Amino acid sequence: MRQQSNAMVSLLAQRHSFLHLVKISFPSTDLFLTDDAIDREFNGNTYLSGVLEPPDAFSQNGEPKTNDADFKLSDPDRTIASLILQGGWYNKSVEVRRMYLDASGQIVETIIVWSGTVDSASDESSTVTITASSIWADFDKTSGRKTNIASQKVFYPLDACFKETPNIIKDIPWGRAAPAIGGWGQPSDPAITAPTEEK
Repeated sequence: MRQQSNAMVSLLAQRHSFLHLVKISFPSTDLFLTDDAIDREFNGNTYLSGVLEPPDAFSQNGEPKTNDADFKLSDPDRTIASLILQGGWYNKSVEVRRMYLDASGQIVETIIVWSGTVDSASDESSTVTITASSIWADFDKTSGRKTNIASQKVFYPLDACFKETPNIIKDIPWGRAAPAIGGWGQPSDPAITAPTEEK
């Protein structure tokens, strides 16, 4: 459990508010976003408003736990979508800070409430959704690549080679030639006989 400062203990006992500052790293740049109504400055960076939808609630506890978080980003000019198409974003860091303000709007304290790495990204219309897994995800993750669309797009974002895989045959004859199919669905290899109906 986090040890609260005296300032935070005092703040939490009275009327207050908070906002989120989210940093999403890409190979070529970092995105600094806030769910506040106005831009916010923190550590020399400007966190832009109007892009990030309010994220899900983040909670902290003393036990290691794997959890995912979705970050929905408004992207009407396709700037973020172009970053996704460049690739290389898999396992890049995501950091969420919570900035606490008192009743007069003065900043009291800013703390990290969640951190993780980018797991997937999707682009639909003018909205980009980035899903990140907490830092504990690597302890549960099966290493290696998978033969599916999501895994392929991590390294080759424009490649759709697995798109038709659900339509291929299920029985793959490993180690021998596949039987060619003749007319009317009958095997063309004479060594392979078609099943006969029982009388």
